Amino acid sequence: MPYIDPSERPEFSPHAHGTPAALTSGQLNYQICELVQDFLEARQVLNRQVRYDDYNACIGALECAKQEVYRKLIVPYEKRKERENGDCF
Repeated sequence: MPYIDPSERPEFSPHAHGTPAALTSGQLNYQICELVQDFLEARQVLNRQVRYDDYNACIGALECAKQEVYRKLIVPYEKRKERENGDCF
């Protein structure tokens, strides 16, 4: 999880700027792609070309976010379902 300083969170939260929550997987994908594009454009503002390292940072952030969603959201869900329905192995 991107455990950034709590004082920084409001500034970087999409909800703070009126962005509605995605209701479909397509909308979610669009929002994620927009965030990546914003990151890459911000790198260009630094007066340089986007480099492999910038793309690598995007992929790394996406991968870590994926793992955090799995760890924090999906694992507890799966454990609850296993308790409710029994182990499948």
